[in-house]
Order: sequence, then structure tokens, then C-alpha cells
Amino acid sequence: MAVFTTRELPDWSLSISVSRNNGQISPYSTDKVFVSVFRSLSHRKSPIEDARGITTTTTESVGQLQRNGVVSTGELQKTISGVLQRFDSVARIHYDAHHHNH
Repeated sequence: MAVFTTRELPDWSLSISVSRNNGQISPYSTDKVFVSVFRSLSHRKSPIEDARGITTTTTESVGQLQRNGVVSTGELQKTISGVLQRFDSVARIHYDAHHHNH
């Protein structure tokens, strides 16, 4: 027997944008955050679950950081790095090595 559930989540891409260093504005993407965090957590036993948690924590923080619906790439990277540091310093070092803009 299968159990079906529904979960309603905010669509952050409609309410938050990311300002890049070159001035380009892009919608916020939890998927992009997840992928970059997942890569940094590949040494862990449960990188998928860990990346989900880090992505959720990061997204909640970004929601508070944004000004007029915009957060800079640097602020986003700094937030991800800080969340990773509290969780796994090796993952934070890996993340920082691949994201030079903060």
C-alpha cells in the first residue's frame, strides 16, 4: 500500500533574487544551493540528507538577509560557508575552495 502526502513549500525563486558580481540578477534556486552543498559533503555517510538540511537552514537565513527581495552572491556564499562551518569544517573548506567570491 502506498501513502501519498503533500507538502507545501514557498517558491523562493519568485520572492528572492540573487545579484551576481557582474550585475546580473537571477532567481534564487534551492536546487543550486543543494548541489553545491552536496558536492562539499560527499565525504560524509549521508550527504543527501545532510545537504537537504544545510540547504533548508541556508534558505531560511537568506530569507532574513534579503533586502527588497535581493541577496548578493557574496552574502549567499558567506551564509552557506557559515552554516557548513557549524556543521562540518571539512565541508566548509571544500565549499570555500570552489567558491572564491566571498
